[in-house]
Amino acid sequence: MGFSVIGLVIAIVTLLPFILVLFFRPKNKPDGERAHNIILTIITYVGLIGNAVILCISQENFENIEIAVSPWFWLSVIAFIGFALFWGYYFLNQDFSRLYQAFGVVPMPIAFFTVLLLCFLSIFIHQVYMWISTIVVGIGIVGNSLYVYFQSGKNHPKNNITKHKINQR
Repeated sequence: MGFSVIGLVIAIVTLLPFILVLFFRPKNKPDGERAHNIILTIITYVGLIGNAVILCISQENFENIEIAVSPWFWLSVIAFIGFALFWGYYFLNQDFSRLYQAFGVVPMPIAFFTVLLLCFLSIFIHQVYMWISTIVVGIGIVGNSLYVYFQSGKNHPKNNITKHKINQR
């Protein structure tokens, strides 16, 4: 195991949106909305940091791969494009709904493309520990996305109107 500059660059690019979202908080968050489940948030960041460390110490993994013939490399590129597009879409105006808004048949595109990117990268560089760390990220980010999605459904104005009408009867 040795230090990988390529792994460091990939780790920085992967972690950057998650760090930036801590400083550029979502706008238009519904009133009374709980942000995230703290346990799932910790799980997500532990997995992300685990992936970053593994990427940084995987020099021989990056030296022994063949980019041109690997479908995992090209799947990683496609997943990275989705990852970058949806994070960029969020950062254009930091609207709360953009974090959880579905895109076609993809339910939570930021979570979906983040997990896909890390999964394909771990397979591409033949790193089992990174794949395990990616499962941890997946549990945290998908769990948190679902948590916020269901919380926002409870606090949705239509649901409050229905509750108000029932209470009036």
